[in-house]
Amino acid sequence: MIAIIAPIGTLLLGIALYMIEDKLCWPQIEVFPPLRKFVNRLIGSVSIVLIIAGVFFCLFAAGGGIIYMENKSFIARFKGATTTIKDQREIIRNFHERIAITSKVIDLNAKLAEKKYWKSIPVIGWYLPDELNSLEPIR
Repeated sequence: MIAIIAPIGTLLLGIALYMIEDKLCWPQIEVFPPLRKFVNRLIGSVSIVLIIAGVFFCLFAAGGGIIYMENKSFIARFKGATTTIKDQREIIRNFHERIAITSKVIDLNAKLAEKKYWKSIPVIGWYLPDELNSLEPIR
C-alpha cells in the first residue's frame, strides 16, 4: 500500500508547491526583492523535482506490480508444464514427439535461468517472487 501512496503523495506535494509558490513569500522578503526572486525560484525548482520524482516513483511502482504478476504466471505455467512433460515422457514412444518435448524443456529451462538471473540483481529482484528460487530445471 505504501508503494502506491508515497509516489502519489510526492507527485501531489510537488504540484501543490508549484501552484502556490507565489503565495509562499513572507512579508520580510518583500523588503528585499532579489531574495523573493531567489526563494520563488528555489520553491519552483523543488516543486519540479518533486513532480518528476513522483512521476518516476509512480511508474516504478506500477512496473514492479506488472513484473511481479508476469513472473507469478510464469511460475504457474512452469509447474504445469513440468507435470505435463513428466507424464508425457512415460507415454510417448514416437521419436518426433520426443524431440518436440525436448525442445519445450530446453525453452522452459532457458526462461527459468533468465528469471533466476534477474532475481539475483538487487533492485530488480525485489519485484520478483521468491518462489523462483525454489524452482528446479526440468530434467
